[in-house]
This record gives sequence, C-alpha cells and structure tokens, in this order.
Amino acid sequence: MKKINKSEVMRNAWKMFKQGLATFSECLKKSWENAKVLAEALKDFTEEVHTWYGWKMLGFMVKHGSENVKQVVINGRILSFFTKSQVEPLTE
Repeated sequence: MKKINKSEVMRNAWKMFKQGLATFSECLKKSWENAKVLAEALKDFTEEVHTWYGWKMLGFMVKHGSENVKQVVINGRILSFFTKSQVEPLTE
C-alpha cells in the first residue's frame, strides 16, 4: 500500500473545515478516508503517478494524447492519474 502522508491528511482536513463543511473531527475523519481510498487505488503502481496538475507542479506536462492509467472518485471529483512515462519536462 502507498504510504499515507499525514501532513497532507491534516492539510486537507483544515481545508474542508475552513470551507465550513463540517466539524473539524468530521473533516479529519473524511480526510483519512479519502487518503486510504487513494492509497488503495494507487497501490499497484511501481512507477511514479500524479494527476495532471500534480505533474505540472513538479515541472512536467502530460504528453498530448496520453490516456490516464487510473481514475479515482473522491468527494464527487474525478481524479485522473498519469505515470512518469507519460510526461515530459516543461520547456519555458
């Protein structure tokens, strides 16, 4: 199973709480549930995987025409993931 980043779990919980979605304890519980779903969905990948935005933040862009390798629905949002072999460095 993919290692869960506890700092990211807490950051996501605070983000939900500040949006007024629920009490902090409920937001923290939901954030842990989301992290576990994501870790389970991505556990079989040996290659580095990120969303399109995640790769962009790391200085890469997804190659045109690449199909996602995995889609995960979290909080009603569809997250599409791409592997390292599907990206190339951004040119400025």
